[in-house]
Amino acid sequence: YDDDAIMRVLHEEFEDFPYLKLLTQRCIDYGTIKADIWRYIVLWKHGGLYADLDSVPKNFTGDTIQPEDDSLFVVEFYHLLSQYFMSSSP
Repeated sequence: YDDDAIMRVLHEEFEDFPYLKLLTQRCIDYGTIKADIWRYIVLWKHGGLYADLDSVPKNFTGDTIQPEDDSLFVVEFYHLLSQYFMSSSP
């Protein structure tokens, strides 16, 4: 994806997320936040797995993600979701 493709995704209407357009309008100037929001939308819409290239999962095996799992996130300090690894079904 290039910047134009990212912006097209960010300007789509998502009925499940009524405040998304407002959020993206306020955060669109910050490249990191824009990339994070875009990543969440793509995973929510299409499903898949995202991992930073420099991340090395610990205790991750073939049994970590089960067929009945809808998504998997690493939870960090203060119960925040990580930005470096996430997966979701569409």
